[in-house]
Amino acid sequence: MDKLLMTTELLKFDCVVLSVGLRHFYTRIENGHGGTIVEAEFPISTVPKADRNFLLPGAFFTWYLYGSSKAITHTKMMFNKEKWTSKELTEADEEADALFDRFKSRETRETS
Repeated sequence: MDKLLMTTELLKFDCVVLSVGLRHFYTRIENGHGGTIVEAEFPISTVPKADRNFLLPGAFFTWYLYGSSKAITHTKMMFNKEKWTSKELTEADEEADALFDRFKSRETRETS
């Protein structure tokens, strides 16, 4: 039984594609709490062919590392299937900022 190593999810990272080249793409990898760990380069060949149409700047994906306590045995990238355009992201940011400002102004009025 000792020789049988169980494969489990070891690590999970939230990622966003920064740019896509001919053979590689560049991504920002975060720790899931909003803290950037590193920017990295991956070969496009690491992305399953069925998901390559999602490989666009701004695309979100989750990167899983699997293995045992002794070694990482394989990885998997799962792309968010909903494509968000940069316009949609900008609009969402603006809506979030407006909501934050409303809460902030309400809090200021209540403490005055």
